Order: sequence, then C-alpha cells, then structure tokens
Amino acid sequence: MNKPPLKDKATLNPEEAAVFYNLSRRKLFRLLQKQNLPFIMYYGKRKLIKKEEFEDYLRRRPGMREELKRGSPVNNRWGHRSAETRSTTEQTKPTVEAGTAVEGGEMNVIS
Repeated sequence: MNKPPLKDKATLNPEEAAVFYNLSRRKLFRLLQKQNLPFIMYYGKRKLIKKEEFEDYLRRRPGMREELKRGSPVNNRWGHRSAETRSTTEQTKPTVEAGTAVEGGEMNVIS
C-alpha cells in the first residue's frame, strides 16, 4: 500500500512537517517542546501536526516561518545568538595545531 503524498494529508508527523514546509528539523522540534500549541494533536504519545492549524499559526506570526527555515540563522528567541549578532572574536576562535607542545602553561596557537 502506497503512502499518500504529504500535500494530501491532514496531519503530519514532525519529520514530515519539516520536509513539507522546508523547515529546520532541529528548530521545529524546539518549537514543538512548547506547551499548548494549537496545531498539535496526540496519537498515543506521538505528536501530530494539524496542517491547517499550523499554517494559521505561521500566518498569524510573521517571521516565524523564516526563523524555522533550513539554513536561516538561529534567532535569539531560541536562546542562541545568530552569526550577525556575535562579535568577530567569537566567530573566529583560535585553533590549536595537532601535536603542539605545551610549555610553561602556554600553547602555540594558530589563528
């Protein structure tokens, strides 16, 4: 028996929703950890996403879809700082060359 296409389904599991809406799986799962989301229904312990209600939820929250998309910077809302908000020193952390000897408590660092 063939599975119906995602566009024809009324509910999606989180994996299917990430694929169907082109969202970051990690960011979507973080969102799903919140309580009382209007688009979630349970089948036993499994979370299912009601497509129509999820689309309404995204429509009422401009920018939410962009925050959840794959490849977009993580927003501060999730407790992380995006690359644009980090200082340049935080973005380029020095690396230590493999096999570098530590003498007198100092390391030779290659930037």
